[in-house]
Amino acid sequence: MFVEKGKLYVAIEEKKLSNTEIKSTRYPEDIAVLIRGIFTSPDHCIWQTIDPPPNESDMDKYGLVYYGGMVEDTHVGMVMFEADRVMKCLSGGYENRTGEPINIRGSYKSEWNYMSEIAFDDQYSKEEWHRYWFTTKDTIVQYDPDLKLVKIIGNPLSVKTERMEMINGKLESTFDPDYDSCSYKWTKHFESNLLSYAKYYPVLYELDELSRWTSLLNALYETGFIFDEILLNNFTYVSTPIKTPIIQIIKERTTENTTQTQIETRTRQISLTGGVGLEQITLQKADLSELKEQWITQYKEGNLKVACICD
Repeated sequence: MFVEKGKLYVAIEEKKLSNTEIKSTRYPEDIAVLIRGIFTSPDHCIWQTIDPPPNESDMDKYGLVYYGGMVEDTHVGMVMFEADRVMKCLSGGYENRTGEPINIRGSYKSEWNYMSEIAFDDQYSKEEWHRYWFTTKDTIVQYDPDLKLVKIIGNPLSVKTERMEMINGKLESTFDPDYDSCSYKWTKHFESNLLSYAKYYPVLYELDELSRWTSLLNALYETGFIFDEILLNNFTYVSTPIKTPIIQIIKERTTENTTQTQIETRTRQISLTGGVGLEQITLQKADLSELKEQWITQYKEGNLKVACICD
């Protein structure tokens, strides 16, 4: 993405998705929503989160959904919410709206696939809180502040997790990713197979694309570029949720001794929080003057991979 004579251009490289057959609809107003959120909203970034309600008796019933960067009631906000909801369902193995198990052929794994038998012992049979979230924090973006040019290097999206603790009725971060935990191992699996899962849940691909735009726009914001005015007229209104159901998962384990087979049912409840935070990136300063000249030349020659998106 680069600025030339007050106009904003984007250069897009082709992505080959290796037969994933992902079908996704683009909403042109998404870009305006992202620009508004990053450049003019009080947050100067966009985010979404699903958190437990303040009343402890409601924590096993629903989660509260919050939005930042003025993305509520937009397609962008819905993509962030739905991708977050899908991630939580895939991690637990069950659909939160129906209670039905996730049924995906092939290499699908939930967090339970990474849980050792010791996790069901008495000392571990208690409620556990941790959060998952999508982030662009590890996304490397080269930027040339003088030429107002930015370029993504590598994948735009990663998935993080950490343990949480309930203190005085409020969830507090432990800042502990717990690299040996089943939740951490699952995030690595999910991150590596994100576009494979997008074949079943196209919203994951939509979030992947949004993360590319936000990474570029966040880097462009850091160069000091500003938009005089962001007009959002006649864009699609989408009623974004403010609540989403929570389900409790009960697992059974069979143990044998010398006289009989005993079936022990242990409750292992994992409560999830988290969301989508597309506010942080890893900036890498670079001289991109030659690259800008190439893109401008391609645009003048009519190459459709370079387009003016804002004048």
